Amino acid sequence: MQPERWSEQAAYCLLCGSGLEIRTVFGTPRRACPRCEFVLFHNPPTAAAAVVTRGRDVLLVQRSIRPCRGMWCFPAGFQEHDESPAEAAVRETREETGLDVEILRLLDVFFARDVPGRRVNLVVYLARAVAGTLRPADDAAAAAFFPLDTPPAEIAFPNNRVVIERLRQQFPCGDIQ
Repeated sequence: MQPERWSEQAAYCLLCGSGLEIRTVFGTPRRACPRCEFVLFHNPPTAAAAVVTRGRDVLLVQRSIRPCRGMWCFPAGFQEHDESPAEAAVRETREETGLDVEILRLLDVFFARDVPGRRVNLVVYLARAVAGTLRPADDAAAAAFFPLDTPPAEIAFPNNRVVIERLRQQFPCGDIQ
């Protein structure tokens, strides 16, 4: 079973345990409970990324997990239930790189379709390191700063390539901030 498809395979109500049925709710067929009116929505999860800069260099991590194992991307991960997207970006950067970062501003929000069958809302922030020692950890095999104009050839996700290109255009010279 694919994790993003669990809602399509759910058979019982999460609240009362009754069998779910397919009903049209808000114009879309959805699994719904006939007993307590619970509706099981299939919403994309939220992930957050930090574009950590140092001068004209950007911090990238080499993925040690699928998808895109061995390729490079911005530190990122899924938002936990009790945190904001910005808090998720800070936490994921610390977990993957050992660096504590300060969020400077929102760069973009993507509806990512990078992985077949998986949809994610990705919130991307510009950040700067404020403490810590750079070291790969968690699901990162390596972590390093790369010149904005010469990132590694194997960038993991199309949205990461879009961000790199936009930064090149927005900051043709000088520090990224």
